[in-house]
Amino acid sequence: MEGNSGWRWLVVVVAWFMLSTVAYMVAGGVAVVVATMVMVVVVSVSGRGGGDTSGVSGI
Repeated sequence: MEGNSGWRWLVVVVAWFMLSTVAYMVAGGVAVVVATMVMVVVVSVSGRGGGDTSGVSGI
């Protein structure tokens, strides 16, 4: 019985670690994509000036 409970704990810990790792990777990927989009917008607005982006944004 103790062996079975130990294996169950091991399986639970491994499964939790895998799920948390996948969730962390997905969240990190989303954060990277959002950060990249924000950086692109900031660079395009501040670097090129408001003249070029005004037509694109429709303002």
